[in-house]
Amino acid sequence: MDPSRNLFYSDSPENDIPLRRNHFLGIGINTYQKQPLNNAVKDVKDIAALLQKDYRFEEEDIYLLLDEEANRANIIEQLRDLTGTLGPNDNLLLYYAGHGTYDEVFQEGFWIPAGAERSSQYLANSLLIKIVQAMRAHHILMVVDACFAGTVFSTARSEVSKYDREPSRYVICSGAKEIVSDGKAGTNSPFAKRMLSFLGKAKEEHILATDLAQHVKKGSFKQKPLAQALHIDGHEDGEFVFYRREDPLTKEEKAFAHAKALGTERAYDAFLEAFPAGKYVEEAENLMELAGEREIWQKAQRKGTITALRRFIRSHPKSPFLTEAQDLLAAKRAEEAKEWEPEVSVPQPKAKVVEAKPKKPKLDISLPEMVLVEGNEEIETFEIGKYPLTQGEWKAVMGDNHSSFKGDPRLPVEKVSWHDAQAFIKKLNAQSDLNFRLPRAAEWEYAAKGGRRSHGYNFAGSNTLNEVGWNKDNSNHKIHPVGEKAPNELDIYDMSGNVWEWCEEIHEIGASFHWLRGGHWGSDPASCVVSFRGGYSEVGGRYYGIGFRLARTL
Repeated sequence: MDPSRNLFYSDSPENDIPLRRNHFLGIGINTYQKQPLNNAVKDVKDIAALLQKDYRFEEEDIYLLLDEEANRANIIEQLRDLTGTLGPNDNLLLYYAGHGTYDEVFQEGFWIPAGAERSSQYLANSLLIKIVQAMRAHHILMVVDACFAGTVFSTARSEVSKYDREPSRYVICSGAKEIVSDGKAGTNSPFAKRMLSFLGKAKEEHILATDLAQHVKKGSFKQKPLAQALHIDGHEDGEFVFYRREDPLTKEEKAFAHAKALGTERAYDAFLEAFPAGKYVEEAENLMELAGEREIWQKAQRKGTITALRRFIRSHPKSPFLTEAQDLLAAKRAEEAKEWEPEVSVPQPKAKVVEAKPKKPKLDISLPEMVLVEGNEEIETFEIGKYPLTQGEWKAVMGDNHSSFKGDPRLPVEKVSWHDAQAFIKKLNAQSDLNFRLPRAAEWEYAAKGGRRSHGYNFAGSNTLNEVGWNKDNSNHKIHPVGEKAPNELDIYDMSGNVWEWCEEIHEIGASFHWLRGGHWGSDPASCVVSFRGGYSEVGGRYYGIGFRLARTL
């Protein structure tokens, strides 16, 4: 067996993270004498088959202990073999489906192996953690579908996971200190069903263990799944990643087709970074150059002013859009001259001659800077504000400013209600003839995570909040001008901290509430995580620390 056979590399040139060899140990037990289970063996087999079919798990790296084979001696022997075999370039997914119990006297949780007739034959959580601690694998993910599975966390504290680069020891359990459901015979347990559904239907090229955990925890079944890191030797805040299988040539063709569908300079640039020696390089470079010219031209078109058109013609004399720009400039000049030409009413008998006042040209307002966010299968491509809306931008349109913190026009506008934001957008759209709006919650989160360029950070641009966002630990109890912290992967600023940001949709608790995202200068770091969805407020309320940023449908 070639030990390097399963070493691939990330499609993200920024990361260059080796995709390590994945091992799966599945333990499933139905045949208990007193309380046999319906679906434990089927759950393990179905999970193993899905991982081998859709993800980078090879057949020879999948080990199953089912029913009578899953006795205490065999489980320990298999774990001992893996402890001696796994190295820094290996990952392990350990899945247990069977009975579990909890000893109130010793305050210890146990797995119940096949054939175990008394508690001395059970497998204690403390022993399992000791074995995991001895393993040298890079990532170890334990998934436990058993009663009282959550008692494994009695020796660990909660922590937010990071990404694939650092090692991890992570556990997902089907329930807390409680009895859990096995499901109807011939199906899957509710817990396994949620896992299979998420892994089977997900379209992303890679899935984080925390994404899987969050999906399972949202299940409608009555038990309460738990998931968190085990803070033992070997865990360094990393995270297990499920990478999909895909033929490299098919991948390149699909990526190029997607870049052409988007037709943007950024899309072609991302494609060339991912496939620098591919067969579409020359064509992609030509199309990227054309897309870049088109985007510059479209930006000048959106402004639509004589100044913007003249600047484009002067700066891009060889542009393929030069003739179109010259024609539009001529039309704009003719329109302006006509608007300024005095109009005189035709004299009528016994009527005074009335001179019409010249019309003023449309105001050439300075629009907030926007960033293009390339979509995916669920989110269409859109634009979002590079910064939260500032007090200077607000005052230029609305003429007032009732923010709590003042003194710098670059401070985010705050103490604005959802209705205030809508009034601003309506007035801005009337002045600019554009279609600005608030971002939808899914768009906001997608942009905050870095869109198609995401590195999987917890905060918008980093796993260290101090680098990218103002919060209670570094803000000195006040708001700060936009853009002073580092941006995220899309060059967007202040999406973690500084001000809460309104989203378009109604919050599920009621029609008078809307989503807020991102946290603010006084928030705990947990509220500034890009996936945190606990923020909401009354749409008519004006509270300090609540602002917004613009979005725009292309």
